[in-house]
Amino acid sequence: MSYDFKLNLEEIFTTSKYGVLGTSSNDLVWTNPQFFTKDDKWNIYFRSLPDTKHMKNIKSNQNVSVSFFNSHQTEPYRAIQLSGVARILTTKEEIEAVLPLYLGDKEDSTVEEYLDDVHYTLVKIEIKELYIFDQEAFLDHRQLVDPKEYR
Repeated sequence: MSYDFKLNLEEIFTTSKYGVLGTSSNDLVWTNPQFFTKDDKWNIYFRSLPDTKHMKNIKSNQNVSVSFFNSHQTEPYRAIQLSGVARILTTKEEIEAVLPLYLGDKEDSTVEEYLDDVHYTLVKIEIKELYIFDQEAFLDHRQLVDPKEYR
């Protein structure tokens, strides 16, 4: 049986756009639930208020982790675990390109609200390592996914 990583990653992400973001600073870790979106190359994006603990952590340590799972699922369980580097988007061009991905059809924000931390901060996570956990396909073992399988 051939396992379609891309299809299964898309299904897990689509049913679990809320994830748990892990950040750290000065050897102290922090997690928080967050709404995410992604682009076709599997760069992950989220927005946040600039003065939150996780944003302060990202400013001092850009290494982050994220887990996606549907908390209402029953066995067999599926999840995505990843680590990456977070970068705060600061240019008008970057924000204009990503904001429609995040907002979809809603227009409750303007680009200006994201410039210079006026109201929101938009963050891009470039994935460095991605694992899939699919209990049905791999029992209780997570699988490291080659970027060629999903990008």
